[in-house]
Amino acid sequence: MGRKILAVAFRRIEGLFFAGGLMGLLPGLLVAVIIRLARDRSAAKDLPGIVAVSLRRWARFLAQGLSPIRETWWLSLQYEPRRHVWRYVFLLEFFDLLNIADARRGEAPQSGGTRLLVLKIAHVGDALHMVPALREMNKQRPSWTLDLLVGPWCEALARKIPYIDRAVLYRPHLLLFSRRHRRGAMSVWSEARQMLDLRRQRYDWIFSTSITSLIEVCLIHAVRPRAWAGASNPLSLYYAFSEERTQPYTTRQYEAQRIMNLLPLMGLAAGSAELEYWLNDEDCRFARTIRRECGAEGDVPLVAVAPGAGWPGKIWPEESFAAVADQLAETRGARVLLLGAPDEALLGERICRAMRFPALNLCGKTTLDQMAALLAEADLFLGNDSAPLHFAVALGTPTISLFGPTSRFQWGPPESQRHRVLAAVELCPGCNPFHFLSSCDHDRRCMRSLSWKAVAQEADILLGRCRHPKAPFPTQAERHDE
Repeated sequence: MGRKILAVAFRRIEGLFFAGGLMGLLPGLLVAVIIRLARDRSAAKDLPGIVAVSLRRWARFLAQGLSPIRETWWLSLQYEPRRHVWRYVFLLEFFDLLNIADARRGEAPQSGGTRLLVLKIAHVGDALHMVPALREMNKQRPSWTLDLLVGPWCEALARKIPYIDRAVLYRPHLLLFSRRHRRGAMSVWSEARQMLDLRRQRYDWIFSTSITSLIEVCLIHAVRPRAWAGASNPLSLYYAFSEERTQPYTTRQYEAQRIMNLLPLMGLAAGSAELEYWLNDEDCRFARTIRRECGAEGDVPLVAVAPGAGWPGKIWPEESFAAVADQLAETRGARVLLLGAPDEALLGERICRAMRFPALNLCGKTTLDQMAALLAEADLFLGNDSAPLHFAVALGTPTISLFGPTSRFQWGPPESQRHRVLAAVELCPGCNPFHFLSSCDHDRRCMRSLSWKAVAQEADILLGRCRHPKAPFPTQAERHDE
């Protein structure tokens, strides 16, 4: 009862705060209408409906605060500070007024002049899944100008993609995309200026490759393309100034295929959804050197283990990783290499200490491309739902991936002779594995339900397909005795 009273009081306070903002919004609306009429009097017939949408939205904000925004994207916005949500509402209102004033009709472009902006603000592992669609766009429409807007984690990947004309770095002010790293953070005015710069590019299309979040909606209204394609827009508070071509977002389909299946919305044919990545000679030489140092030469297999993940609830227990690695070292003579981000270095050390056989911990000690080259050099990948898994798939390495709270159908590679996906049978209720501030209330019960013996058996089968059994090498204790 007390929580309900507090929630109502909070909505009232937000409504009063928004009432103060109306002092600027109403004159702005009047100015936008005047500018639109001055530019194109024929647009007057559209104005009553457009203005009515704005007035209805403002009435809801006055009565309910920003509850309609938060409820639409509750899974992510519940962890965001109120000022961050207000920032994007302010930007949406600003560009809504600008769109009312802008009377351009979005005529069809001249032949060969189509400009397309692809949005992918998510993490680097997610971003790999858009590459097949970019490849297909470039193949079917080589005359199109393809610009790619990415978040801070994907800048290096974006600059390697050969199918785009330009990579645009965008740093949204939400914790989901910054994880509290303040480097390069923009003020609201700087963010508005970047959006205005994108607007001046006069894009014909926006291609939104993820779930349509508050950030994507804001960018679509800011850029105002002739049309946009992507997952269905869950927010109906704002007038649609661009043509929408959307389909429902699903987690029951492989992510690369889901994105590929958006292409027909733009009149293109869906193609192959195979991932790919590009390595240079220097990184490949680095990986071969590491392999030799590990002793994985000839028929000796190299197993790459990625024990971390972007959310702690997705991580398989470290003692289980250690048990599987020891089993493969004992039965197949495998050399084990641990890979991951800098904040996973301690996790890698704990696994090494728990093992009877030696392993090389390179968590946090490689660049992204060096890690990718090591994955390409490995004979088997073992890890959670994380970026290294997707890189291993893109580079053709056999994989065993472990899934608990996230969708195996969306993020696990299609099962084949080279890829095995092992998922928990019973999921824990109430998990939100897509925000780093959320917590697992069940001590990773779903991940712990995955038996290390079952994983080791699958790993042994995959290694047997690519390598002959090898005599075991000495354990750490045995080496010390020697």
